[in-house]
Amino acid sequence: MSLAATTPATVPAGLAAGRPGIAETAALLHSGEATAESLAEEAIQAIADTEHSGFVSVESEQALEQARQSDRRRATGSSLGLLDGIPLAHKDMFFRAGQVSQFGSALLGEYVPTQTSPLLDRLDSSGAVDLGRLHMSELAMSPMGRNDHIGDGRNPWNPSYVSGGSSSGSAMAVAHGLVFAALGSDTGGSIRIPAGTTGVTALKPTQGTLSTSHAMPLSPSLDCPGLIATTAADCTVVFAALAPTATATATAATTPKSTPAPRRSFTIAVPDVVGSTHAADEIAENFSTASAALAGDEVTVLPSDLPDFDLVNQVATVITGVEAFESFRDYLEIRPDAIGDQVRRRVERGAMYPAHVYSRALRIRATLLADFVHRYLDGADALILPTLAFPVPTIDETRIVDAHEAESRFGEFSYWTRALNYLGLPVVSIPSGLAGGMPTGIQLIGRPHAEGTLLDLAQHLQSSEHWQHATTFH
Repeated sequence: MSLAATTPATVPAGLAAGRPGIAETAALLHSGEATAESLAEEAIQAIADTEHSGFVSVESEQALEQARQSDRRRATGSSLGLLDGIPLAHKDMFFRAGQVSQFGSALLGEYVPTQTSPLLDRLDSSGAVDLGRLHMSELAMSPMGRNDHIGDGRNPWNPSYVSGGSSSGSAMAVAHGLVFAALGSDTGGSIRIPAGTTGVTALKPTQGTLSTSHAMPLSPSLDCPGLIATTAADCTVVFAALAPTATATATAATTPKSTPAPRRSFTIAVPDVVGSTHAADEIAENFSTASAALAGDEVTVLPSDLPDFDLVNQVATVITGVEAFESFRDYLEIRPDAIGDQVRRRVERGAMYPAHVYSRALRIRATLLADFVHRYLDGADALILPTLAFPVPTIDETRIVDAHEAESRFGEFSYWTRALNYLGLPVVSIPSGLAGGMPTGIQLIGRPHAEGTLLDLAQHLQSSEHWQHATTFH
């Protein structure tokens, strides 16, 4: 069996669109048409053959041994489920005991943790194959995928363009078709943004659903592990393994066969972004096309006001700044030159916020959340918003000399994502075609713990011929 995708001519060759999903691949493993070892071997070779693969370290021996164990379980009728033998990889911030973890930084040297992330433990227990560590923005602090130590993340569609970040390698590896899914983290859009820039799907769960233990902390009040996969169906399978007690009911995929997306009715709140100063013309046009495609196919469109995220983004920035400084202050004192200038400036600025400002930013959180849910989700299963504020830029366009201009530009890129971390709401980002000639996406935002509904909705859209015709990459 080949992991390679069969892609339309409009999609760059080698990308993951059209490749069999996890359920379909599990069916092939179950029938004996493929083996976990052959999948792992092919993935390892594909990584070696792919420039800018997103990997910073390939754990070949570990992956092959996990794959052989999977094949032995299957041969004895004791398969662990749909993820058993499926190749994955993860952002270089989730600890695995005995293996180097670097956070995309020179700060830690070759730090070797003694404990493993509970999320990796869950995936191990499900039989998933871990191929290694993935690229990330330095200390998870660039929405563009910038990394002055190991090189910037590069977009699989065109390596001259940014990958998005900070979960850059997770999106790159999935978009290249090298793995079926990858863990990432999202503090201000760090999973959704790279998914949007590379044309894949992302899930940011309700904050607190997935453990942050034994992983790099950035802003503990906002940090949210999540995942990137080619489709919502694959996100569903992985999320079910990570959070088996959560409401991940969408096509629960408990048997090794391909299952269609559930048929049910949905109500989606749809604002008008045309004229917004936070949506470039190409983004607004793409969003309008996607919004129009929602009508019909058992989707009811509910007109909505457009949220004003200025205040929420400001308080989110305060929290991130203060907590990032606390996370890295000791390292700053010991090895200040080991941090890139841009990241160091952002971290050090966190020391300048007064305590009462930080305290108030946390205190008003519940009130702002309740207001948002009442205002935008009353009577709706989801609110849709753009994932990106403007089309994917080239790497050269992000190398702005003026530090303040650069940070303002970076902040604008995450305008539609950062506020949702502060509110702690679950979000699924799905591709919605092209803007400015590169992929972009829309966000499906739901009430707390509505991951199952959002994944159902995302699968419904991604299986709809009407939606695909309107939002495909062309």
